[in-house]
Amino acid sequence: MITITEEISVPSPPARVWEVVSNPSDVVSCISGAELGAAHDDGSFDGSLVVRFGALRVRFAARISLTLNEFEGRLSARGGDGQGATRFHGGATFRVLEDAGGTRVVMTGEIVLSGRLASLVESGAGAVVARMTKDFAAKLVEKCAGPTPPPRVGWLSRCRTWLRRVLRRTEPMEEVGSGTAQ
Repeated sequence: MITITEEISVPSPPARVWEVVSNPSDVVSCISGAELGAAHDDGSFDGSLVVRFGALRVRFAARISLTLNEFEGRLSARGGDGQGATRFHGGATFRVLEDAGGTRVVMTGEIVLSGRLASLVESGAGAVVARMTKDFAAKLVEKCAGPTPPPRVGWLSRCRTWLRRVLRRTEPMEEVGSGTAQ
């Protein structure tokens, strides 16, 4: 099992950081080797991530579910590598907290691996997670510091906004149907 506990300091207001980390497309743009795939009717989506373990590069594909609440999110994923040698399932939570001079993003998660490459992946996980977190943090800080994109004003965007308002009135948690891979 791989356990992840990370904190990232971002010198931007919490609302801006939340805007970025709650948007799967923005998150994927901060993760080298990550791609978004198709969205599914149940609100889940596909994603992939290429991870380097020394000279070995492994592409993982997953089906991902993302649940967002006010400044907090939960992600669950299930998938495997392209060769069928490693399968995984896992979950993570992330929170955006106000901090002196900016924002702190707190992430915790666990990934359970099985298959032929599981021991290799687990043995190199510490270094890989540290490298990916450092890269993600730098890109997140850069993205949060950039200009806020203009709001979407199309018909689909208005429908999405209306649906989110309705769901917030009826359910404590909101399901999001487009997202990112871990």
